[in-house]
Amino acid sequence: MNSPTKYLYLKGKSSKTDKIITIYFMQNNELQLKDSIGILDTLVSFNKIKSKFSDILNTWFLFYDNYKSSFVLFFESIYLLNKLNLENKYLNIVHSLESYHRKNQNHSNSYMEKEKYISSIYKDLTKYIPVELEDDFKDALKSKLKYGYEYSLRRRIKELFRLNNDFINNFIINSDILQKEIIETRNYLTHYDEKTNFVKDENDLYVLCEKIKVIFIILLLFELKFSNDDIKILIEEQELNNKLHNVSGKHR
Repeated sequence: MNSPTKYLYLKGKSSKTDKIITIYFMQNNELQLKDSIGILDTLVSFNKIKSKFSDILNTWFLFYDNYKSSFVLFFESIYLLNKLNLENKYLNIVHSLESYHRKNQNHSNSYMEKEKYISSIYKDLTKYIPVELEDDFKDALKSKLKYGYEYSLRRRIKELFRLNNDFINNFIINSDILQKEIIETRNYLTHYDEKTNFVKDENDLYVLCEKIKVIFIILLLFELKFSNDDIKILIEEQELNNKLHNVSGKHR
């Protein structure tokens, strides 16, 4: 009792041959949780936040539901290391950033109001789709144009980097390059089309994942009402800033 119950195999007779058939089920490795958590496993020690621990918890419960989709994607990428390949881990982390921006009430999510776009610009654009195109092609074009009012990932990443008076940008050498790496790598892994010099793979992709993790941690600390000075000290003490400082202008 109190242990996971799983099917190991099922046996049955074939209706056609009357032979016994056995179907085996692949078992995924169970997530191994530590019995205890050491100081090196935590982002910040309790002693440093005990005076405002109650406020931090209350803040967390207040905004968790709003950002749940973003947190699920992010923490899944961290704790399910053995169940996600590197490419899926990367896509999850970038999606968590996109979801965070989408749910953040301090940001707009579109270049203009949806109703105005659909009734004017979208309506005008779809008029000029050539009638001789295949129906599937025309439908695909209409589908792409339908959401043209929403911010692109490029715009969302740019805004996140500029939060709190360019706080994240101040940690990064060549911020524009890092943003291009994030966006173009996501686009390539989503569509597998043209591979530019900004697209990362193998070890470089792992390093890029680590950079985005630091950015998301900073965003999380913003939400928990940590001051910019406190976040700066915390990031430097954990040496997380080194993961961002290593951005260079050289590409393969």
